Formats: sequence, structure tokens, C-alpha cells
Amino acid sequence: MDTQSAIRYAVWYRLTQDEELKRLFGGQVRMYPVWAPKDAPLPYIVHRLENDRVDAAVKNGRWYLDFWDYNANAERIYAVSGRAIELMECSVLGLVDSGSGYVWVCQAVQDAPRDLLVAARFYLQSDGDVPEDTQNIWHYATTWNVRFTLSPAQIERLLQTKE
Repeated sequence: MDTQSAIRYAVWYRLTQDEELKRLFGGQVRMYPVWAPKDAPLPYIVHRLENDRVDAAVKNGRWYLDFWDYNANAERIYAVSGRAIELMECSVLGLVDSGSGYVWVCQAVQDAPRDLLVAARFYLQSDGDVPEDTQNIWHYATTWNVRFTLSPAQIERLLQTKE
């Protein structure tokens, strides 16, 4: 799995499996890549990753995480976005030896095992409300800086193109 796919999956897993987010969502945490399906039940989260196209093993990118809700007030969307920010702020994505091979994990820096091979680090760059025309629709957007390394296979392909 390339690092970008691992980032998408690990972040999705970290946020959708959190018990506090499940409580705020009233069950399943709905999180979609790029766009939510038409008429998706609210609240939901949409995310996408964008990376700089430089020929380097370590890349910089941006991860966009948007929260949507339909409610009489913004209380729930602020609770959901606040919890997601708490989970992701200064989080790392990396590989850890599971005993039967390496697995991807995404967790807070202070909880990371000593043998974690860090592949990505997340930093909140900006966040705030996005005005919507429809009454009671709430949209809260975040932008994250992500610094990540390519997978060994990606690095090998990069080196081969340089020869």
C-alpha cells in the first residue's frame, strides 16, 4: 500500500472507530472521500489529501477535513470537529511490528510505541466555519499540513526514474 492510501485509511479508521465520535453521531461515524453521496444522512465528514509533486522521498501535503451537519444550532458540529481535531492534532501515521508483520497505525505522538516507524505527521493549519445558504446546515472546515515519506516501493520507483 502506498503511503497516501495508508494515510487515507488510517485517518478514516482513527476517526470512525472513536467512541466519543460515535456517540456524537448517534451511531456510525459517516466519513467519505472527497464527496458524500447525494442525500447522505447528516452529520458526516468528508476528507481529501493533496500532495506536492516534488521528486523527493519526504513530501509535504495538505489534508482537508470538512464536517457537515443539519441542526437547529452549531453545538454538535463544534463538538464533532473539536473531537476530531483533538484526535488528529500532532498525530502520527506509522508502521509498527504486530508480531506477524508491520501494520499501519495512526495515533497521538505521546501514545506511539517506541518501535513506530513514522511515515506521516499531521499539523492543524486552519479551521473555521463556512457559510451555507441553507438554514440549519452547518459546515466546518479544517486544513492540515501533512509531512510524509513515500513507501519503499514508491522510493524505488522514484530512484529508477532518476537513472
